[in-house]
Amino acid sequence: MNNPVSFSYVVGQNGQVNGQFALNQQSITFKMEKSANPLHEMLTGMMELVAEPRYYWGMPNTCKIDWYDESESLRWILSTQDGQQLDVLLYKCANMFEEPSDELIISGTCSLINFYQAILEKADLVIKENGLLGYGHQQRQGDFPIASFLFLKKFLINQGKWFANNQVQKEFEEEINLLLS
Repeated sequence: MNNPVSFSYVVGQNGQVNGQFALNQQSITFKMEKSANPLHEMLTGMMELVAEPRYYWGMPNTCKIDWYDESESLRWILSTQDGQQLDVLLYKCANMFEEPSDELIISGTCSLINFYQAILEKADLVIKENGLLGYGHQQRQGDFPIASFLFLKKFLINQGKWFANNQVQKEFEEEINLLLS
């Protein structure tokens, strides 16, 4: 079965991030030039939803993820009522502090697992291609969110939904060996 969620994320020079997100045939291409660390914000928000499943107690389980940029920012609102389905709202914001200026770009529902797989598969490639030090050097606004990434990867493994991609660049392999030595 095809995943109705797709995500691309490329960290370029000076922390510039280019990517694309699509959900149920709605899509947006984004370019974040002076953003803090969008991948960190995304993985932290995703972890919040599964680490504290408030829906067990009948409480709203929602996280807001802001990707700030000088010219145009994105606001993600992710929520789940049952831990199975994920409601995704994605807004384009001219000014993050003026709610009325938000423009809804994507609105839809998908499997929480499908969303998490799409994001984590790309994060996995980003870290394997760039290495921990390379990502930090390129991003310039922080390190790769390794703790959130590992937590979410374990979540997918426990769900039986993570399929290993053993394609590792030499630089990342050397970093892992350095950690283990």
